[in-house]
Amino acid sequence: MHSRRISSLSLLFAAAVAASVIASAACNGSNDVTGVGGGTGMASVDVTGTWGGTFQSGVAGCSAAPVVANFVQNGNKVTGSVMATSCGLTSGRFSGTITGTQLTGSVGMQGCTGGAVSGTVTADAKEIRFTMDDLKKPLVTGDQVIAPGGDVTLRK
Repeated sequence: MHSRRISSLSLLFAAAVAASVIASAACNGSNDVTGVGGGTGMASVDVTGTWGGTFQSGVAGCSAAPVVANFVQNGNKVTGSVMATSCGLTSGRFSGTITGTQLTGSVGMQGCTGGAVSGTVTADAKEIRFTMDDLKKPLVTGDQVIAPGGDVTLRK
């Protein structure tokens, strides 16, 4: 009985060691902790820096309006600012993530709701395209659009 228990414990220990070796081999050769490798949930591009481009909306005065964005990226998290003053987007704060070349997040302004963002970044990180939803201010009489949604194209 005693030798059978030792044999079972030895088998459990051997299985645990084997699992540990397999797990460490699966990560061997990968020193990429920044997410630049493009794995699932990781960023494959870096959008840090100042970007300029156009904001296009169906609202008068917002067709090809100039837009400026400043982004800081940490891993796959992106924060920064997006501004297109002729369209009411005077102090937009960006918060989002990049997975591969897919960009998602939101642009917000104090007291506003909405501003969801969905788009892409080119593989060479020289162009960002995203669609932004309306930014609205909730009022007793209903939501008032402060900055209309539209399509944003940015280039570095």
